[in-house]
Amino acid sequence: DNVAVKERSTLVSVKGGTFHRGHGLSIGSLGEAGTTASVTHVHLADVTFVRTSNAARVKTWQGGRGYVMNVTFQNLTVDAVGTPIVIDQFYCPVSQHPEPCRNSS
Repeated sequence: DNVAVKERSTLVSVKGGTFHRGHGLSIGSLGEAGTTASVTHVHLADVTFVRTSNAARVKTWQGGRGYVMNVTFQNLTVDAVGTPIVIDQFYCPVSQHPEPCRNSS
């Protein structure tokens, strides 16, 4: 992640700048192993993403509890970005969980 906003973060502002490569701005991952987590009041504005996999991303583990609220993405510029906005509610990277994650929905 170029910028990682972790659980219990609040009043986060990223304004201006350029990110090259990486995963862009990520909120999370949140709720691993059924935990409760929250992130509030995040503002991302006037940022350029060049050849990143994502621009803005929210990652939550299935089975977790909590919330992400009052998030604003404003005036983002993307150039050769894989997926500009991602909301992943079944986050389960092999690097953190070598076996497949169980679907608990």
